[in-house]
Amino acid sequence: MGPREWLKPPRSLLLILSLVTLVSVSALGWFGWRLLDQDRIVETQRAQERLEQAADRFAATLREKLAETGERLRAWASAVPSAAEGPPPEGVVLLLSDSGLTASPAGRPPRG
Repeated sequence: MGPREWLKPPRSLLLILSLVTLVSVSALGWFGWRLLDQDRIVETQRAQERLEQAADRFAATLREKLAETGERLRAWASAVPSAAEGPPPEGVVLLLSDSGLTASPAGRPPRG
């Protein structure tokens, strides 16, 4: 046996190293794929949470505006303006009672 033969690795060792490398690369690829998939799932959940938060803010603002409008209407209805004060500056107020529906000011078309 010459020095060249001593430096040659056995075939079984090369086969084992190749298999270990293949398994390692495959596992690394699979873990990378799973990580990307989980990242997409987390990003989707965050987008859903942001959407829900925006909807909550919108609902809170809408409730606030409706309450404010209700208070203004209640104050206006309790003070029922006289003809001297004139109609409300804009819009039409519809009053629903047992006797029917009354528009104030009469003859003004509702604004859309």
